[in-house]
Amino acid sequence: MVRDTLKRTYCGIGFLGNGDYATEAEGKATKEYVVWARMIDRCYRKNRTHKNKSYHDCTVCDEWHNFQVFAKWYNDNYPISGGRYQIDKDIKVSGNRVYGPEFCTFVSGQENIEAACARSGSFISPSGEVVYAYNIAKFALENGLSNICLYNVLNGKSKSHKGWVKNEL
Repeated sequence: MVRDTLKRTYCGIGFLGNGDYATEAEGKATKEYVVWARMIDRCYRKNRTHKNKSYHDCTVCDEWHNFQVFAKWYNDNYPISGGRYQIDKDIKVSGNRVYGPEFCTFVSGQENIEAACARSGSFISPSGEVVYAYNIAKFALENGLSNICLYNVLNGKSKSHKGWVKNEL
């Protein structure tokens, strides 16, 4: 049976394409295929997008609808350190809603959790320097401060914490 590799058979969007990358090896789905399929699922499978609202209105760039194109990017960009990594669309560009080569990167599970839970803010240090904290909890830990007190400064519940004040600009 001849298979049309350009037919959009995965969620009506994704297609296998023509190339060297396989979807299976030794009877198991390849790493590239699993990541690609889950990415397409998160964005386009109707029952999936309702479960996790963080993927509502997310899309995959047109070129990555082709599994072969995505698999090449995957292999060119996956860290060679041997660890386990996850694809992320909104660490490089905060708030991004599109999976694509210019937006995506691979991060460890810990980095992904930290970024998902991170709350940022801009402060003025006791010496008058403007400091932007991407992850207030991590910033507080690294600087001997209380993250709860910094959140209170940011939310206007406190004027300052150990000389740190909210940057109003």
